[in-house]
Amino acid sequence: MKIVNIDREAKPVRDFFLKLAGDNESKFLQLNGKPVAMVTPPYGMNEQEKKELIAEAKELMRRARKRNKGVPAKTIKKEVDTAVAHVRRKNRKK
Repeated sequence: MKIVNIDREAKPVRDFFLKLAGDNESKFLQLNGKPVAMVTPPYGMNEQEKKELIAEAKELMRRARKRNKGVPAKTIKKEVDTAVAHVRRKNRKK
C-alpha cells in the first residue's frame, strides 16, 4: 500500500481527510457519480466489517483444511516455504 503524506497540503484538504476518518467507517469518494477512491481509517472496523472479515477467514481456513486433509505436514511446509521465497524474490525486484 502506498502512503500519501498530506502534512503539507492546504488546511482545507487536511481537514477534509480528518473529517472522513472521524467515525472509523470506510467511505467511497465519488466524482460526477462515479467512485474514484476509498478511504479506510487506519485503526478499527465497524461491527459489520469485523463479522465479514471473520466469516471470510473461517471460510478460507475451512477450504484449506479440506484441501490439505491427508497431506503430510512436511509437504505443506515445503509448499509454504516455496511460496514465501517466491514472494520475497518478487518484492526484491520492486
